[in-house]
Amino acid sequence: MDRVRFEPTTSELRVTVVGQSIFAVKLNLKSEKSLYEDMHLCTSEDDIFHRAISARGKFVNIRDRILTLMNEFGLVYGRIDLIIDKNDPLVFLEVNPSGDWAYIEGRTGVPITQTITNLIRAETTLCVVLDE
Repeated sequence: MDRVRFEPTTSELRVTVVGQSIFAVKLNLKSEKSLYEDMHLCTSEDDIFHRAISARGKFVNIRDRILTLMNEFGLVYGRIDLIIDKNDPLVFLEVNPSGDWAYIEGRTGVPITQTITNLIRAETTLCVVLDE
């Protein structure tokens, strides 16, 4: 634990994966509550700015890695949290297989719900229930 240290960041990425679709949104964190506690606890609309990121530059390089990771975990949906540190590389935090997307969609308009709906409609899974 000697090597573990906390360094606040001012930017994070929330990457929502639905099938082969990827929605990356940058969070610009300003207040101490969002920087040192939990950004979900922030109540000020001005505290967190959401901005959709297009697949250009350094972000296009991680697309294949994200899809490979999701495939390895057997996930069709997941929300990946990344930090952009002061030197600008991306630092992986977690994949949440049931992560919230409503606050991201509500502030950016990215069509996550519609993409999930389309994926469900396209599935042709047969479910059989056997009585014992």
